[in-house]
Amino acid sequence: MPSDRNEIPPPTEWPPDPLRKLIDSLESIRSEMVDLESVLSERGRDIHPSQLPSAANLMHYVALRRHDVRQIQEQLAISASPRWAGRSRTSSAQSTPCSGSSTG
Repeated sequence: MPSDRNEIPPPTEWPPDPLRKLIDSLESIRSEMVDLESVLSERGRDIHPSQLPSAANLMHYVALRRHDVRQIQEQLAISASPRWAGRSRTSSAQSTPCSGSSTG
């Protein structure tokens, strides 16, 4: 079976730098979500207590949408893909991880 030259090894086989970059991106977005949620607690006095979870969810969504997450989604989808299950290390070693472009 011919090898797809665009294949990316699963995260367990990624070099530390791309994996660290992915983790840093996710942590940065999560931090922004928490920061925006804290603004809600400061200014959310007019929100009914039963609606606070929905308001927090909205703040998280707003923080997420401030970012172009397509590359992160692609990397996460690859890590969850069933095609990586049972794949041998020798075929993985022939592939190289994609290099992401910096967004900031």
